[in-house]
Amino acid sequence: MVFAERAELRRDSGGRPLRVLCASVLAVVVTFALGVQRAGAIAPIPPAARTTLARHVFYVAVDGSDAHAGSQAHPYATIQRALDRAHAGDTVIVRSGTYAPARFVRSGAKGRPIVLRGVGRVKIRGGGSGFGIMVWEVAHVVVSGFNITGYDAGVSVSRARASVVSRNNLWSNDRAGVEITNSSGIRVTRNQLRDPGSGGGSDVVQDYGVDTYSENFITNHITIDHNLFVGLADQALSFKHKTTHSAAIGNRFEGCLYTCLYVGQQDDGNDRPDETSAHILVRGNYFRAFRNPHTHVFYKCRTPIAVRNVRFATVVNNVFDPSCEQRIDHVGSPQRAGLARGRITFRHNVVKHWS
Repeated sequence: MVFAERAELRRDSGGRPLRVLCASVLAVVVTFALGVQRAGAIAPIPPAARTTLARHVFYVAVDGSDAHAGSQAHPYATIQRALDRAHAGDTVIVRSGTYAPARFVRSGAKGRPIVLRGVGRVKIRGGGSGFGIMVWEVAHVVVSGFNITGYDAGVSVSRARASVVSRNNLWSNDRAGVEITNSSGIRVTRNQLRDPGSGGGSDVVQDYGVDTYSENFITNHITIDHNLFVGLADQALSFKHKTTHSAAIGNRFEGCLYTCLYVGQQDDGNDRPDETSAHILVRGNYFRAFRNPHTHVFYKCRTPIAVRNVRFATVVNNVFDPSCEQRIDHVGSPQRAGLARGRITFRHNVVKHWS
């Protein structure tokens, strides 16, 4: 993701100098050369979002005012005020400081997403409930550059499409750093998802780093790539509740209390007779135990990958440090009687030291 700003000096009809801010947000190019194996073929995951020249740039600062125009010289005070004003192709730049939670109120467009970007040390801190940034019932939006802690979920993505969550630091949120439900075409990339634990590092705070699942709508084409997961999460990354055609690629897992990466976590039950996930790719991820150099708390890596209630999963080219207690835990799947068993492929997964 590349951002650029420049000021061009122009002159009006009277020859007087006029400074125009041209803010461009170039290239949230989300090309998914990813896929999942089905009948010997690789099905590509469609692009999640692309950006071109921004129509407007709105600024937010702790010393601003929502009565202002939202310009660089006269910023808003709240993120929500800026999102209320933003339309397709617009960018919201949030300066260093601590802010209240916010929700996108409208969608961007293909090639013209709404970009919400933190610059500097931008924090959204909660009191143990609710959500930090809400991506609900919108499409073509980008969330980048925030430090979010103290919520049920740091970033909540629900009934959304073609959007990106990138380069955020999410820690000690009660349920998940990023929670994705009933959504399609979502990319979560280059974030840090941390659970340092409580009680001296012995108790889980953030149950999931990233949690994906379906309720009334199918969650599909979710890509979780090149993120760093650290600490005590029960499940650092989980594909469950009928998540389909999704992928975990190039992530680093440094510690997990139970399972680092869970494929098809939820079993079928009487109240939900079919919870089977399908077409999941797990490729090129790294796993190890970790000792925090500052607190000296040791985070063990119990089960790097668990494969359970899923059809057509491919687990390839993953690396397990010898500090991991197990490698891959594969439980027979799917669970529901009479449902055809899909092919689960394991190959080229290795045990070696890595740093």
